[in-house]
Amino acid sequence: MTISIALSHYESICFALKELNFRCNGAINEDGVGFNKSDSHTGKSFVAFIERGGQLTESEQLSALTMLQKYRKQLLNYGVDLPTVDQYQPRPLPSVGPTPVKQVAVPNAAPVNPQLILIDYNGFMLVVTFKYNEAVKNLISSLPKDQRRFEKFPEPCWNVDPALLNELINRLPTATLTPKVQALLQSGTIKQSTPVVTPVTTPVVTPFTITLENGMMILTFEYDAGLVAQVKELPDRKWDKDRKLWLVPVRHAETVCKKFPQAQIDPAISGMIEGMIKLIEKANAEDSAFDVPLLTGSLMPFQRAGVEYLEMVQGKGIIGDDMGLGKTIQAIA
Repeated sequence: MTISIALSHYESICFALKELNFRCNGAINEDGVGFNKSDSHTGKSFVAFIERGGQLTESEQLSALTMLQKYRKQLLNYGVDLPTVDQYQPRPLPSVGPTPVKQVAVPNAAPVNPQLILIDYNGFMLVVTFKYNEAVKNLISSLPKDQRRFEKFPEPCWNVDPALLNELINRLPTATLTPKVQALLQSGTIKQSTPVVTPVTTPVVTPFTITLENGMMILTFEYDAGLVAQVKELPDRKWDKDRKLWLVPVRHAETVCKKFPQAQIDPAISGMIEGMIKLIEKANAEDSAFDVPLLTGSLMPFQRAGVEYLEMVQGKGIIGDDMGLGKTIQAIA
C-alpha cells in the first residue's frame, strides 16, 4: 500500500531525488531501484546541494524534472506523483543578495580581494566560497579538522562549524557575509567577540627561479596558469610530478631566459649562455688571428677560425666545410 503525499511541484522534485538517492547503491546492480548508471552522479550531486541548504535554479529544476520522468513508475511506489514537464511551475529563487559587513582587520588575515570571498549559512554549516587563493585555503585548512571539510559537488566550497564563525571572520575580515550569517550573529546564538586566534603564518610567495641540475634547468614558481601555459610552449619540457617542478634541457637556456626575464637565474646558467653565444660566433666566423706555431705552412683565414673553434671545444666539434676546403689540415692543426 502506498500513501500519496501532497507536495508542491518543487518539493516533489526534491523528495523524488532524495528517495531515489536513498535507494541507490551507486548503480552497481541493474535492480530497477534508485538511479541508473548514467544518472547516478548527477542525481547525487543534486541531493548533496539540496541537503546543504541550496535551492535549485529554474533551469536546474527543469533539468532534474526531465531526468526524473523515466522513474515515474518507481516513484509512484514511494507515493510521489511527479508533474510532467509541461505542467511544472518553476519555483523562483529569492531575490535577496549578500550585504557586505565591515570587519576589523587582524594580523593573520588573508590579503585577498573582498569580492572573492563569501560566507553563507545553510542552517547547519557555514559555507565559504571564493576564487582559488592559496593563502585563503591555508587559513581555512588550519582550522580544526573535525570542524571544517572541503566539498567538491555541486560546486567547490568549504563547510565550517558555525561555532568557528568569529574566528573565521577574524581570519577573513574582507569576506562578504550573507543576510543568513548576519542574522546568526544578531540572534545571539553566537556572540560576536574577539576569540583567541591560533597563530597562522601567511604563506610566502615562492619567487620564480631557474637553477641548474645534471644538465637540466629547474623551473620553480608559485602556481600561475599563465606561466604554466608559457612553460608548455618550451621544447622538450617535462613535469616532475614527484617534486612538482618543471625540467628543461640546458641546451634551451637562451630561449628560456628570454621567455622569462622576470626569473631569478642561476649564475652558472648565465655564464653558460654567454659561452654558448661565443661558441656560435666562433663557429660562424670566417677569419681569425689564431696562431698555430708548430704547423708547417700557412692556413687560410677561415681555416684559422675553424682551428680556434676546435680549440675552444677541446676538439669535441665538427667542421662542416665543403669538400676540398681543408678540413683535415684543420683537424691536424
